[in-house]
Amino acid sequence: MIRILLIEADEACALHLNVVTGGENAEHMALERVATLAAGQARLVQGGVDLVLSALELPDSSGLRTLLRLQTQSPEVAVVVIGNASEEELGRKAVEHGAQDFLSRGAVGPGALRRLLTSAAARQRRLNALRGREDLVRSLTTMNADGIIIIDEGGVVRFANPAAERLLAPRAAVGEPFGFPVEPDMPAELELPGGRFIEVRSAAIRWKGRPGLLASLRDVTGRKKDEVDLRRARDAAEDASRAKSDFVAHMSHEIRTPINSILGMTEVLAETVLAADQRECVEVLQRSGDLLLHLVNNILDLSKIEAGALDLERAEFDLFAEAEKVASTLDYPARKKGLTLVRRFDPRLAPRRRGDAARLGQVLVNLLANAVKFTDAGSVTLALEPDAERVLFSVSDTGIGIPPEKTALIFESFRQADSSVTRRHGGTGLGLAISRRLVEAMGGELRLESALGRGSRFFFSLPLEALAGAPEAKAAAESAPAAERPMRILLVDDSPDNRLLVRRYLKDAPHAVTEAVDGREAVAKFGAGGWDLVFMDVQMPELDGLSATREIRRQEALRGLPRVPVVALTASVAKEDVRDCREAGCDGYLAKPVRKADLLAAVRTAGASPAAPVEVRPDADVADLVPAYIENRARDLAAMAGALERGDLAACAALAHTIRGSAANFGLEGLGELCREVEEAARRGDLESARAARGRAAGYLDRVRLVT
Repeated sequence: MIRILLIEADEACALHLNVVTGGENAEHMALERVATLAAGQARLVQGGVDLVLSALELPDSSGLRTLLRLQTQSPEVAVVVIGNASEEELGRKAVEHGAQDFLSRGAVGPGALRRLLTSAAARQRRLNALRGREDLVRSLTTMNADGIIIIDEGGVVRFANPAAERLLAPRAAVGEPFGFPVEPDMPAELELPGGRFIEVRSAAIRWKGRPGLLASLRDVTGRKKDEVDLRRARDAAEDASRAKSDFVAHMSHEIRTPINSILGMTEVLAETVLAADQRECVEVLQRSGDLLLHLVNNILDLSKIEAGALDLERAEFDLFAEAEKVASTLDYPARKKGLTLVRRFDPRLAPRRRGDAARLGQVLVNLLANAVKFTDAGSVTLALEPDAERVLFSVSDTGIGIPPEKTALIFESFRQADSSVTRRHGGTGLGLAISRRLVEAMGGELRLESALGRGSRFFFSLPLEALAGAPEAKAAAESAPAAERPMRILLVDDSPDNRLLVRRYLKDAPHAVTEAVDGREAVAKFGAGGWDLVFMDVQMPELDGLSATREIRRQEALRGLPRVPVVALTASVAKEDVRDCREAGCDGYLAKPVRKADLLAAVRTAGASPAAPVEVRPDADVADLVPAYIENRARDLAAMAGALERGDLAACAALAHTIRGSAANFGLEGLGELCREVEEAARRGDLESARAARGRAAGYLDRVRLVT
């Protein structure tokens, strides 16, 4: 039943509508009539009205004022205005001001009127429900601690809750432009006067039928201050860490330089005829020098670990062979103390593994050396066992043991279980600290079981990838020493002691050695040509070794000269430093202190017969561009090597694709084909194949000889 209030002074219209709503419509509609606006308002106060039919022209009111007073009186009740045909324009304006519809007197029959009234009443009920929801939303936004605003398509604020008014006053004033650019679904951060920051999140909405933005505002000034403080603290910590790392690296170089001379000359001296007491002195020098070198390496490792700059290799190695190599180095000191060094390698383990064999060996050396040091009788055991998908390593001894309250202490840097000044065993307390960090970096946890007076057991397990088959043997051509042939060697080092040491190492070899004291002199002497090998110190005044090597490679490319092997002499063997050597154009590197055997091996490798040159006959119209093209591609191949070192296969593939597309234009079809192999390997994620193909491409480019 729709309850209709008719406000109409025209008796004829009232009679007509009474007839229309009567009869069969009486079941659906109930019409109540008053003649004045005041009477209508009084009836509305009583309630129970679903719809108002009202004339705009009444004895006590006229025009739109009638509608507005009705809306003010009862905004929840729908109003349909009625009038004569001549009042149609006024009726249209009434609809624009909120009337549900305009009805011309006597123009609508019973059925149409019922449909109209039913629709109007339904719309009004929906409007009432919407107003209820609006009231709820208004309450929620009012209580919300975050600011909430609505901005129309012209950038004007149309709604602002109290929190927004507090945050943005006076910018959030309703009816005023917002003043800040805001995009839907794009978080923004606004900086306000006084150093305040507001985070804004917005979404597109329809506001009263027009496009608009609903935005939430949150004061993040405190968070921004915390972020700034944290960033400053982080930057300060990183600066301190870099300063420490730079200091340690510099000191490592400065210390390794005299150690190089001490250990090298001691090695040379040991090869001479010595009396028994002289040989004993030399052996003490060698042991002390090795101990000093071990200490320098430990400090450098600890610095790299603390700076987060430790890089791990993932290369194939023989698990049992590496473990045996480590154990064999401790056989002699163990026998001197009357100890048995036992190996127990479980045959169920696959020997072929992938991981960082050098770091694993460093951990095992530290653990075995400690076990031998702190054991006076009995045995030390190195065991390798399967542990699900991992390998379990353990070093057990029958030594003095560690009291329970000291078990955590021994893994701290520069700390030992016995910290008294009269401790018997010496040491720096770095070995176990570094070992624990290395094991953690490799994916394990170094743990300890010990009983005072009964011995200790250090153990950890690592996820070393098992590879099928036996470890691959190196090709005979790689392992066999090259035939000795006289060579011209350019030795570049700013230290006269180091130059003297290399000369002593080579005194029995048929090679001519020319010295240069810095990079500038090296480049000048290299320009004369005729060299077979260059030993290049990395850190030198005037012009450092890497810059000198780049200049040498540039000269070779411009003049079409054969590539001369350059071996870097460096006090740092950090992965990034080795990569820098490779990218600069070095073919290899020797870490200081340089051992005689390593230096002679480098000489033998350089003395091997070079690969056959690649003769290239470019078209005449591009012949003059080929040298520059080769130089640029050499830089690309060096950058490609750097990308592979970082594991950035996408960058490697992009560089290879660029070379592949242009090489044939300059007569270098072989280079293009090799770069195709690099690109394809990189795109399928095959790092090793990409490295191998890149190496072949670099070798091809080195052997190119232009034929005109």
